Amino acid sequence: MFDVIPIYKSEGITPLELINHFRRKFPHYSQEKISVAGRLDPMASGLLILLVGEANKKRDYYQRLDKSYKFTLLTGVATDTYDILGKITSITKNPITISSEKVKSIIPKFVGTSDQAYPPYSSMHVGGKPLFYWARRQELNGISIPTKTVTIQSLNYVSSLKISKKELITEIENRIKKVNGNFRQNEIDKSWKENQSLLPNNLLLFSFSAQVSSGTYIRSLCNKLGQELGCMGLAYKIERTSCGDFNLNNAISLDE
Repeated sequence: MFDVIPIYKSEGITPLELINHFRRKFPHYSQEKISVAGRLDPMASGLLILLVGEANKKRDYYQRLDKSYKFTLLTGVATDTYDILGKITSITKNPITISSEKVKSIIPKFVGTSDQAYPPYSSMHVGGKPLFYWARRQELNGISIPTKTVTIQSLNYVSSLKISKKELITEIENRIKKVNGNFRQNEIDKSWKENQSLLPNNLLLFSFSAQVSSGTYIRSLCNKLGQELGCMGLAYKIERTSCGDFNLNNAISLDE
């Protein structure tokens, strides 16, 4: 038995679902205390670190490890969660014509240390309630959203791709179906479908890689990238590739 286990989380499931799946696949861990060092959103995939038994006493250490990600920015649309598992709040109706040179030119503005606001739909507590509680009640204006000092050590442009709005809506619908629990799936699916006619016929996707300090929200980074590009944007895909010295090459997958 191991007490620190790098594991791959698939898109659509929560860390708690991952732990339960792990216990079923490896029943000799069924009576052990298991937690995750650092969360991943339902729509994010990639590396998580499971802490078993006594390793939970070192949870703070493992949570503070730097992280690496691969992620894709969808331009031209914004949601209240800053990713596809959210209701549309704004759409750029004109065709998006952003060059890779333009994207590369704004990257230096994001590298370094800054204060990052927590996303409205996150588990950060304010007034004894998580932010998503206030967001769902549409009471965010009545609270002060906290910030956290984060560092983006590197941010690299990788590639660009076009996707038609028909392909986009179909893929988002299929990906949202992977999510269990109460994440407003029906409302979100309805929001995307009702706004389909307002979307540009083709949308641009930009892929990046990044190394960041613990606690950095890639969703928030995508939101800011979209604002800087002048067209809005959201996290289309996020994959965590490493936590400190742990990476996907030594992670186990429960899907195998």
